[in-house]
Amino acid sequence: MNQYDEYAQMMNGAQSNGIINGVPNLQDNSITEANLISGLPSVTNYNDNLQSVDITEYEDITETQEESVILTNSYNVGNGQTHEAFAPVKKMQTQYDDRRKSVCHNVNMLVNGKWEEVGSGVSPNYLVISNKELNAYCERIRRGTGMKWVHDRMMFDGKRYKNVYRTEDNGIHVPELNDTMYIIFTEVNSYDGSGMAGFRIDFMVLSCLNGMISPRYGLEHKIRHSLQKVNWKEDITNANRLLTGERCNNRLKEFSTALKGLHKPVGLEDLAMIRNKYINKLNPLRYGEILTNFHKKDGKTAWDLCQAGTDNFWHRKKRNLKVTKADFDNNGEFVDGMIEFANATA
Repeated sequence: MNQYDEYAQMMNGAQSNGIINGVPNLQDNSITEANLISGLPSVTNYNDNLQSVDITEYEDITETQEESVILTNSYNVGNGQTHEAFAPVKKMQTQYDDRRKSVCHNVNMLVNGKWEEVGSGVSPNYLVISNKELNAYCERIRRGTGMKWVHDRMMFDGKRYKNVYRTEDNGIHVPELNDTMYIIFTEVNSYDGSGMAGFRIDFMVLSCLNGMISPRYGLEHKIRHSLQKVNWKEDITNANRLLTGERCNNRLKEFSTALKGLHKPVGLEDLAMIRNKYINKLNPLRYGEILTNFHKKDGKTAWDLCQAGTDNFWHRKKRNLKVTKADFDNNGEFVDGMIEFANATA
């Protein structure tokens, strides 16, 4: 058989099988049904512009993950939701779609069994110190002072944390005001990098338990730490010296002396001067609330006005209002502004 005959035989065999040039012969009775593909074909477009996404592997920050504690006077600014101040926290590094790591890190907190971002864009060197760790650290400091401390209030909005303790030890009586000043101890922390981790020493009035924040006369202690660890033992020793040494006592004396200048009557011109020059950053609504409180209690002196203001900032919860970080900030500006007014008009 020559090559031509062999090719003819192959073609005849293909026709008998219902196939021509590799394509089924549609007239062949063996094909009874066609399977149709519905919809449009899937097309993948590739884009070189990579967007960063969060990785799911976390770097453990806290040593333990015991059952967290819900503090009942903790508020979420905006909707009143209670947060778990001592819930576990973790820091994670973000990365791109192609798995390249970003230089950015986020801080996450365990909320209702899920990790939620509470701080973004923190640096690789940012060491997260949990509120739980800080509270345990500060408790050791307070015990080391030999003073009796009572928990006063706490503010935690999911990112910023302030936890206040007061003591009635080592107070200073101010005869001009017929009141006594004590110190308060405020634990401070943030998960979004907006503030330090450590504590502040400020002041409180005995008669009404109004906290008085004073950036000018108060003290703050930042926790010393490296990227890897905190030298808790050394830091606790230094903090105990701060609280029990002369520096803290001297600040309380200086603050109490400065308050004596508020024992003076204030008229409409004085109120205008205080508002326009010394507490001009205070928002109008808060200032209106303070004036209402001042007149409601038949206030006559600058000290009465100062008390009306600190009552507004410190006792929000008794009026079913949220306690926020702004209350602490406004308190500090108001108190120092009132003292500045007293010094300027002495």
